[in-house]
Amino acid sequence: MLLVVLSRTLDLARKRLATLFASGWGYMLLLVLLNVAISSALMPAEGFTTGSY
Repeated sequence: MLLVVLSRTLDLARKRLATLFASGWGYMLLLVLLNVAISSALMPAEGFTTGSY
């Protein structure tokens, strides 16, 4: 369901970029992409581990 909504949003984005940003979806997608980019840059190469006591 989420993928359907995202694909439909991207289809609309290609046609009506100004409307997308005016409705707030563009800003949300931009923030999600920024979050993913920052997270991938800051994630350690070996991944996260938890300490055992």
